[in-house]
Amino acid sequence: MSTPACIALTHQTSVHFVYLSQDGYPAYAGQILLQHYNTLEHVEQLLTGGNLYRLEPVLGDAHDFFEAQNDAEMRQKTQTWCQFKLRDYDRRWSQPTDEQAQELGSLLLLLNQQQQTPWTYVFRAGQWYLYSSRSREETLLQEALNNHKEQ
Repeated sequence: MSTPACIALTHQTSVHFVYLSQDGYPAYAGQILLQHYNTLEHVEQLLTGGNLYRLEPVLGDAHDFFEAQNDAEMRQKTQTWCQFKLRDYDRRWSQPTDEQAQELGSLLLLLNQQQQTPWTYVFRAGQWYLYSSRSREETLLQEALNNHKEQ
């Protein structure tokens, strides 16, 4: 079973976000975001790719996911690359316009609260924040991971 999540960037009055289909739990996706997508430039590059099937440390290049699975060399090469739905699967998922994203900004928390996405990651002012469907409060992602390790 997959664990979906939303990954978002808030900047001034706008929100840009993508949907992550699997492995969205903090110990995996949260750790990757903290380690590899920790600057505004890297977050913008990640979100530009659109909705994700899988988050990985490297953005990678466009490739056909299904062909890569049948080619051992390509499969090895792409295993640390993000898998974007549109880029690598050619699935026509629509991305919101800037105006729609502004209107949909509160949707992130709404989805999270209704447990459609158990985890929502928001990059704001140079920091990653975590929202859980179990809580209405935001937590610094680093603190959430530290607390999880201590338990």
